[in-house]
Amino acid sequence: MSRFSLLALTVAGVVAVVLALGARGVLTAPDSALPWSANGSGGGSSSSTNYELGFTMGQSSAAGVSGSANYGLGAGLWSGDGDRDGAPAFSDPCPDDPDCDDDLVSDGPADPDGGGAIVAGRDNCPSTPNPLQENTDFDLNGRGATVNGLALPSDGDGDACDDDDDNDSFNGTTRATQTPGAAADTCPGGSVDIWADCVESYLGTDLDDNCNGSPGAGTDAWPPDISGNGTISGGDVFAIFPFWLTSTARYDLDASGRVTGGDVFSIFPWWLASCE
Repeated sequence: MSRFSLLALTVAGVVAVVLALGARGVLTAPDSALPWSANGSGGGSSSSTNYELGFTMGQSSAAGVSGSANYGLGAGLWSGDGDRDGAPAFSDPCPDDPDCDDDLVSDGPADPDGGGAIVAGRDNCPSTPNPLQENTDFDLNGRGATVNGLALPSDGDGDACDDDDDNDSFNGTTRATQTPGAAADTCPGGSVDIWADCVESYLGTDLDDNCNGSPGAGTDAWPPDISGNGTISGGDVFAIFPFWLTSTARYDLDASGRVTGGDVFSIFPWWLASCE
């Protein structure tokens, strides 16, 4: 057996023994480095003066994110968490500030000031102030809202940073889009969700409800459902015709500034779709 093969077998044997023992004991760095400790119990965390270890190879129950004064461990990779918000620096929008938008909700899941003014998050709009953490599509989903028999999706974004608060641009398979006309003058330009908040603001429909019926407020909520019966059909097309070539916003679905054939075409992709 060659010297290299013998060395490789010896190293492999040592590694196997260490893993079998769960990395028990304390591993100490040279005096010129910082000490650290390893946990051999199969979970939890161990700590020393400057580091905390919360995930080790061979310990399946040690998971999640652990943190110390200066470092956090997530998915086996060390990452700084100097702001103590529980969000590793590589995924933190403001790694040096636990409350990026100053709304007193932590950007991460931890309480960064130990019971002070900032409460634990995770903030659903970390770059846009929203102290009440409103999330309309999440609430509607929890109350049983549907499109074509499928649960209305919740995208996780709070209303303050969500372009379509009620997710009524979801057509049962995907989120439909459009490039609205200039009449929807609060839209940013270019393609947006077809019934984005800026479009619904122009049409006058409810930004916070996906359907004209329950479980929401029951108001005029879904732009293509002009008849208000919860299903897109010929009645919605016929409801447009009395306003042909007028500038009545509610029927100007493409926001061109005038009710025309483009508004009828806006209805067709939703043909026979239903909502609750």
